[in-house]
Amino acid sequence: MDSNKQKLIDSANKGDLESQYKLGRAYKFGEDGFGKDLLQGHKWLKQAAEANHAEAQLTYAYFFIDIGNQAHIKHDLDEGTYWLKRSGDNGNAQALWLLIGVYANFTPETSHDKVIECFKTLIANCNDYAAAVELGAIYCGSSSNKHIRRFPGLASYTDPEKGFRLMEEGIRLAESQEENPLKYEQYAMIYQAYDSDTSKTYKPDLEDTRVYKGVDRLISMAKKMCYAEKALVALQNKDFTSPFPDDVLDSLISSHRNILESARGELLGVINEGMHNRQ
Repeated sequence: MDSNKQKLIDSANKGDLESQYKLGRAYKFGEDGFGKDLLQGHKWLKQAAEANHAEAQLTYAYFFIDIGNQAHIKHDLDEGTYWLKRSGDNGNAQALWLLIGVYANFTPETSHDKVIECFKTLIANCNDYAAAVELGAIYCGSSSNKHIRRFPGLASYTDPEKGFRLMEEGIRLAESQEENPLKYEQYAMIYQAYDSDTSKTYKPDLEDTRVYKGVDRLISMAKKMCYAEKALVALQNKDFTSPFPDDVLDSLISSHRNILESARGELLGVINEGMHNRQ
């Protein structure tokens, strides 16, 4: 046997969690020179998962969820979601986003409360700006929010004031992280909701609310245009770490060109409206 493989096995047998995780993955997926063996993969990943290894818990969960191309031992949704949640509680953001996807595929009518908890955990444990944005949009009742469309029960969570605070928190978190085009895509979405769908949740007579402050509305349009433009530049220059397939990249570029053109038109409209009202 290859010496590196033997070292990994020996280390796993001695109780090293990272080695158990790597060995379990190697058997589960047939990686690193190991033949694919689901039972051996299950054995080692279970040991690491039960010892609270977050990545092992995520990988182990898919032994129980029949979704995508993941190899599984048996379909047991309760077992699978249990391990995804434990992984998320240990700070694994990917596990929680996947858990939301599992709920959408299997229990969309009854999982809205669990989805809210996933977003809260993503924010609290993972500093996930996208989760703050999405949860804020849910509270604002945005009809364009994909999660509201997937989980009908989320419509009952409307709380615009809390929603705007969460979206702004998402911006602050995003600005503290490295540059990436998806960041600016989220910004463009925020300000689109900020000025349209979410404004419907406020009463027109509340002049002190953010949506009805002319300056804030102008700023929201300018930021929407700015962020859409930055996203477009980043996408065109392929200035990001994870590569997109060509068709997805083309679609994103086209989408951001449309967002930018629309934002420019909206901004001019807001300015002209303000000038007309002053006359």
